[in-house]
Amino acid sequence: MQLNCKIVKQSICIIIGILLLLLALLVSYVAIHYYPISLQGGSTLHVFQASCINNRKKAIMILPGGGYSSLSKVNEGYLWIPFLHRLGFTVAILDYRMPHHDYRIPKFDATNAIIALRMRANDLDFSKNGIGLMGFSAGGHLASTMMVSDAKEVRPDFVLLFYPVVSMRKELTHLGTHDNLMGIGAPKEIEYQFSSELHIQRNNPPVFIAVSKDDSVVSPLNSILLYNEIKKKGQSVSLHIYPKGGHGWGYINKFPYRDQMYENMKNWLDSLD
Repeated sequence: MQLNCKIVKQSICIIIGILLLLLALLVSYVAIHYYPISLQGGSTLHVFQASCINNRKKAIMILPGGGYSSLSKVNEGYLWIPFLHRLGFTVAILDYRMPHHDYRIPKFDATNAIIALRMRANDLDFSKNGIGLMGFSAGGHLASTMMVSDAKEVRPDFVLLFYPVVSMRKELTHLGTHDNLMGIGAPKEIEYQFSSELHIQRNNPPVFIAVSKDDSVVSPLNSILLYNEIKKKGQSVSLHIYPKGGHGWGYINKFPYRDQMYENMKNWLDSLD
């Protein structure tokens, strides 16, 4: 009996030792491959470089959601890093500032972040023409806003949108997101300017959209209208409407179609190569 207890204790010590070693390796990996970039205005871009062993030479910049009042940086940010690294992408997470009714601020931060990534593409070992945006909810609105930019140098090369707010028109938008971005009484021309479905061009980058049919927070009509407008312009777009899952499932929530969504996303990203 004493011998068995001793063996069990030794086994536990070995397991703990292995876990500590793995943790040390993870910390070492992040320390070596993590590059924070301070941007004008006070926002920060957190860059996690792809492994030299598995590198597609592309980068994905994540824009977390939060209704333009906060950022869901874990569930819609950091937890995606290992998955995207396994697919060979350098990952950047933009800690963009809250607008407090100044609609120019998030776009200003995203613009500077994309420029910063393109400037550092060689140093970070990815193509300056291989930068995608991945936006969730309000972060999806910011991603779609950059997608329809007239300035080629800040327009992403591909876009992934998860349960996005797309329109600022009151009959479609999420009112909390709208009000946080531009205020309750925003002029119609500003609402029009920030309704991405109204500004699709024939040079629109490829787009992947994932949304739940039963999303009661942000109407799936945002995604459907965007899909239709992109198709009208003859551009590449892939829309996935899952039967249920609600809003804000990100990475860790119990989204019932999680594996299917990952596979759809992976296949779409592979199709861009």
